[in-house]
Amino acid sequence: MDKQTGQWRSFKLYSVVTVILVFVFGVPTPILIMNNIELLGLFERLTQLAYLQWFVVFAAKFYIESDFDVTKKGYASMAIKKEYEYFTTRDRCRMQLVKYLEQILNGLPEFTNPKMLDIGCGSGVPTLWLAEKYKGTITAIDTDKHLLDFLEHKIKSKKTSSRIETQNVSFFDLVTEPESFDLILAEGFLNVVGFEIGFKKVIEKIKKKGYFIIHDEYKDHEKKIELIHKNNCKIVSSLLLDETIWWRDFYGQLEMEINKPENAHLRSLFINEINEIIQYKTNPSLFKSMYYMVLKS
Repeated sequence: MDKQTGQWRSFKLYSVVTVILVFVFGVPTPILIMNNIELLGLFERLTQLAYLQWFVVFAAKFYIESDFDVTKKGYASMAIKKEYEYFTTRDRCRMQLVKYLEQILNGLPEFTNPKMLDIGCGSGVPTLWLAEKYKGTITAIDTDKHLLDFLEHKIKSKKTSSRIETQNVSFFDLVTEPESFDLILAEGFLNVVGFEIGFKKVIEKIKKKGYFIIHDEYKDHEKKIELIHKNNCKIVSSLLLDETIWWRDFYGQLEMEINKPENAHLRSLFINEINEIIQYKTNPSLFKSMYYMVLKS
């Protein structure tokens, strides 16, 4: 039993006893006054004592509540700090993959203040990179509030709040006009919702002659190319990230970070990543992905 729980139990017990005392001695007092009974002085003193106890109880209540609030804030602050350490460690590894995004975007024409959307932005490693490369505005959306809070923290530290807007929303619930964006980035999003369904919905939000940058698993590569062409779009360039790249530039780095003694306290947060590493070692060939730069005609 922690300190706060013990204090609250004591407070509740003391409150019950005090209420009983106030009732036992407070109620008979006016009756004794009216009947001029000799025990009046004793009951008056006992009543005063009961009210004094009641005052003490409420003073204790406010102390316990304030102490409890401070402790809660302390625990919350510690949890956020630990979570941010975890996100920061992941980001260091994720940064190793940004060079491939840069490589696929080298074929883009010059943009003047492009309006961009990052779908499933997560902690915003690509988002912040886009903000540095292009001087337009970015809407970054994700359904994970914790990741968005961390991204907001990074945005403020980099002083890019005026150009990056975050929204805790699913793409399918995002309210925008059709053909709103010059550039949309979706890394992993189509793999989650289904390539055909997601592609058709996203392409509606892109302006004519705008670009859709897709990062998706390599599986069904030829079918995806066919689907893209059927939807009045053109593949400008593509880039394969094979399993060796994924190990060298992400999973291998991540495994080293997880196994560092100074990161032992974060290990419980890395459960998903540890399972992914196990899956990679079991069947590396599944870990291939493709970048597609798609032009909307």
